[in-house]
Amino acid sequence: MKNLLIILSILLSFLGCSRPTNVVNLRLKSKLTSIDPAKAFDKSSLEVLGSVYEPLYQYHYLLRPHKVIPLLAIGQPEVSSDGLIYKIKIKKGIRYHDHPAFEGKIRYVVAEDFITQLKRLAFGPLKSPGYALLRGLVKGFDRYSKEVGNNILNLAKVPFEGAKALDEHTLELRLEKKVSNLVHLLTLSFFAPVPIEVLGKIDFEKSSLGTGPFILHSTKNNVYHLKRNKGYRKELYPSVGDREAHASNLLNDAHKSIPFLDDVYYRIIESDDEAWEAFKNKNIDYMEVPKTRMDEIIDYKGEIKEEYAKKDIELKIYPSMINRWLSFNFSDPLMGKNKNIREAISLAIDRNLYNIEIKQSTALVANSIFTPGIEGYDTNRRFDNKIDIKRAKSLLKESGFDQSNPLKIKYSTRTKGRDGVEEASFLKKSLQQIGIDLEIEYLEFSEFLKKGRNGELQFFTDNWIYDYPDPLNMLQLLHSKNHPGINKSAFSSKKFDKLYEKLEQTNDPGSRRSLFNKLENEVITNVAWIMLCYERDVMVTHKRVRNLRKSSFIRNYIKYIRMH
Repeated sequence: MKNLLIILSILLSFLGCSRPTNVVNLRLKSKLTSIDPAKAFDKSSLEVLGSVYEPLYQYHYLLRPHKVIPLLAIGQPEVSSDGLIYKIKIKKGIRYHDHPAFEGKIRYVVAEDFITQLKRLAFGPLKSPGYALLRGLVKGFDRYSKEVGNNILNLAKVPFEGAKALDEHTLELRLEKKVSNLVHLLTLSFFAPVPIEVLGKIDFEKSSLGTGPFILHSTKNNVYHLKRNKGYRKELYPSVGDREAHASNLLNDAHKSIPFLDDVYYRIIESDDEAWEAFKNKNIDYMEVPKTRMDEIIDYKGEIKEEYAKKDIELKIYPSMINRWLSFNFSDPLMGKNKNIREAISLAIDRNLYNIEIKQSTALVANSIFTPGIEGYDTNRRFDNKIDIKRAKSLLKESGFDQSNPLKIKYSTRTKGRDGVEEASFLKKSLQQIGIDLEIEYLEFSEFLKKGRNGELQFFTDNWIYDYPDPLNMLQLLHSKNHPGINKSAFSSKKFDKLYEKLEQTNDPGSRRSLFNKLENEVITNVAWIMLCYERDVMVTHKRVRNLRKSSFIRNYIKYIRMH
């Protein structure tokens, strides 16, 4: 009997520890659009690649407002008196992931590798979203794009005026104009280093080659598997944090080596219902709460219901630097040329009802084109969101549309999933009130991005995840130079462009506030966008997850996560 009890004790011990403590399982709503750091620009891609590739700078994990700190760089850039030359020291001993392209040798990062990536961003056939950020900013960037043509091997042959390696570990960037936000740009994965010798030898859409704490091990069966980079340099968990960090016990691992995890599994689960079941069965460790489950898990006080709390499930709500709006294609002869139509649509959309029915009241109704927490946001700014069906019909009639000649518009969804279907249905019903016949085109997100950047959409919902905490990151979506491209609305205004370009070089707080107001007025006056809401991250986690603090700007946060 004694021996039997010992055996049972051992078996129970194994069963109790059957779930490994160094593995995390996460959900992705859709496949990555790209695993190339020069092209990845959607939420899923940035989430995964943030742990694989590393740029020069990052945001401090536990400080708000967000603070830029070095990652591959040493210290902050040394800037010339005219603001046009940035000198950046690079850390020594930064090792790339092992890769067949290195033929068994260890390859360390040098300053020239950052120049190679800048060249890739300028390479036209790559169609990098980063091109729009650097065009007209980095010296000779536009000209270099033309000089190298369509041959990738030309990148190794043609010198690049905008950057120079002063020595192996000192990078010099040269700008065309003074800007206020360059250090924020240097936190983006666009600025991850790339070895010159691999150009033309590897396909960055099939093979990753970063320096980060995790290696992209496999992408099979709708699962992206990251493994801990055993050759990762010594990096420590933060030892300082803000009030929230202390209150949430996020400093318990201060000074400890990171990453803590050995394996990260990102599982593509498009269905919210399937993802929810996976979470409840502990096959997903933390995730955003599907809007269809909000009432199920959150009580009237906005707290987690007791039945879930008893299962060691926690509710966490984080501010999300994401805003959402309705957009028009200004190059479309109907939508772009007729302000009456755009205004009529605005008068038919109930933003409060949108938040209730589409966002389950988890978002904040927008009162500005800027997001709370971003410079330029004014709590006193108000949109005239009054619903006026009579006025809307009158505007349409002035444009030649009524019951005998109804206006037909094509609306394109961002996804074929439930969210896209419900949003399209809401908009169709809203516009039926004023006699608009909305034709729905159901698109996958990758299709939506492609058609949007090519200027092929007519009417659509858009949103923007701030890449860095600067209003220019949002305003660039309306600059005429960015169409085709990220200016999917094809908005073009000489006044807006002039104000935008002035803001780029303005550091004085008072002058910037004035420019924000003028830029916003230009957007509102032209009915360029119909602002809907600011989104928030409502998440559930199992209690075994430690150190989680989500931020729209911190894509490399996985290295801080611990499981127990």
